[in-house]
Amino acid sequence: MDGKPVEHGMGEHISSMSDGAKSDKVSALVEEYTFLLTSQLESQRIFFEKKLVDLEKQHRTDLREVKQDVVTERKEREKLVRAMQESKKNADLQEQKLQAKLAKAMAQIQQLKKEIEFLQNINDELSSNQEKWKTQIKRAETEKAVEVARKQQQVEDLEGQVRDLMLHLETTRTLEEQASSSGGIEDGDVITVTDPSPTKRKMRKKK
Repeated sequence: MDGKPVEHGMGEHISSMSDGAKSDKVSALVEEYTFLLTSQLESQRIFFEKKLVDLEKQHRTDLREVKQDVVTERKEREKLVRAMQESKKNADLQEQKLQAKLAKAMAQIQQLKKEIEFLQNINDELSSNQEKWKTQIKRAETEKAVEVARKQQQVEDLEGQVRDLMLHLETTRTLEEQASSSGGIEDGDVITVTDPSPTKRKMRKKK
């Protein structure tokens, strides 16, 4: 309601103006409207350009972070692969050592069994001539019995070592299979197996 008298007054004012004055007035109004519209459009352009610049900065920042994450993940994956390869290499070397010790112990057992068999044959042969060589046989039997006992003790010690080595070998294989099935070894852990101590076994038996 407030605007109507003004518009009516302006209309009466413009109507009372001459044609030239009316044309100048309209041109002035158009120019003012154009200026206001241009100013508004310029403000909007500046606003949206700033928005676009901010979005581009954010995009570059996000892209940089994504690239950094990819690089970090790749390095961690490569580190894990190297740790797993090193762990497998150490496990293979440990298994080779245990296999070599096992083979050596088995060869010693076979040799000792042959020596025991030879000594037992000699003992049987000497026993068959007991009446003729009674004194010598008695002394020889005592010596051979001591030797057989010593050899038998060595066999028992070596057989104990073989059992220990086979147990450690099986443990190593089991740990390696568990590591493989669980997706790897964390933090580059290396599987180690402590060698059994033949000296301690012998000391326990002598006691």
